[in-house]
Amino acid sequence: MKDLTPNFESKFDFMRFPLMSVGFDHIFKNRDQFRVSGNFDTYPPYNLVKLDEYKYMIEMAVAGLNKEDIKIMYEPGSLVIESGDQDSEPDEPDLTYLHKGIAVRRFVKRFTLSDAVIVVDSELKDGMLTIHLEKHIPDELKPKLIEIN
Repeated sequence: MKDLTPNFESKFDFMRFPLMSVGFDHIFKNRDQFRVSGNFDTYPPYNLVKLDEYKYMIEMAVAGLNKEDIKIMYEPGSLVIESGDQDSEPDEPDLTYLHKGIAVRRFVKRFTLSDAVIVVDSELKDGMLTIHLEKHIPDELKPKLIEIN
């Protein structure tokens, strides 16, 4: 008899979830238990920073790119950062590269956001893209003390 149990692991990589999500960190208090295995694209390198209980920051090293090369798309629950196709030709045709070690290639990075997390702003400075996020919890969803009558 054929096993009809769905294989959820092939659909969603739970090991990568803490590395690509914002606002769920209360679920993953001990990130050491979620070791990332397998090959996945590490370009461009990024940092995911928790600044305080409600503020987060994504830092992404995008050397060689400018504002026009990067598109940031936000919708509730999702943040996608991507670059367009980069020219393989040097900006100045009379340059001959002896070594070209600064990678400039197309990328797409997807981050899963908690429903309460919004993008506040973004900045590109000195080859570092910084995106500030904030968790906004409506008053009706915040914990409240219930008085006993």
